[in-house]
Amino acid sequence: MYLALLTLSGIPILVVPSIVLTMNTVTASVGWWNFRREGYFSWRLALPLVVTSIPMAFLGGMLRPGEGFLALLMAILLLAAAGRMLLPARRATSSPPSGKVWLLGPLIGALLGTVSGLVGVGGGIFLAPLLLQLGWAGHKEAAGITSAFVALNSASGLLAQSSRSLVNPDLILLLAVPALLGGFLGSYLGSKKIRVSLLRKILAVILVTASISLMVKML
Repeated sequence: MYLALLTLSGIPILVVPSIVLTMNTVTASVGWWNFRREGYFSWRLALPLVVTSIPMAFLGGMLRPGEGFLALLMAILLLAAAGRMLLPARRATSSPPSGKVWLLGPLIGALLGTVSGLVGVGGGIFLAPLLLQLGWAGHKEAAGITSAFVALNSASGLLAQSSRSLVNPDLILLLAVPALLGGFLGSYLGSKKIRVSLLRKILAVILVTASISLMVKML
């Protein structure tokens, strides 16, 4: 979501990932705390994902893509996220065996971690639906695991971005407080019972608009 809003704001594309990663680290950490406090977090499911995603997020943050390639990748990811917003998620049907989690989890973590560090999307928009579709977690459990996943990956990717001097401290400080407040409010409401169908549609429109904006800039 931060990626979409910053894209529409006109901030230079090469600076966007570090800002998004910072906002993700702040808000996802608060979300992780809230969901964990409510009992919706499990290291048994999170560890196989983050054991590969954290180092791959750092590697993604160290990559040096051209502005055109980065804009195209962002546009594609925004469209994919918008489509995901409009699709219903399946409820968890079973508790996955540890063998299956450790077989698929590291692969999923590595892929999403790399994209997270490179672009700054966090990976949560894709991980949560995957957990639901695989039947590994319920909605709130998936949200708790995803919050931890995004917080850890974003911090790793941000560390790599910082080493390349792609971080704008002044802008990050300006956005940190509203991001913290928004993250606390959103995760608090998300850990309770709340209808999100209309919100998902609104977010999908914003994501599509941002994707189109990026494509127009590339022409």
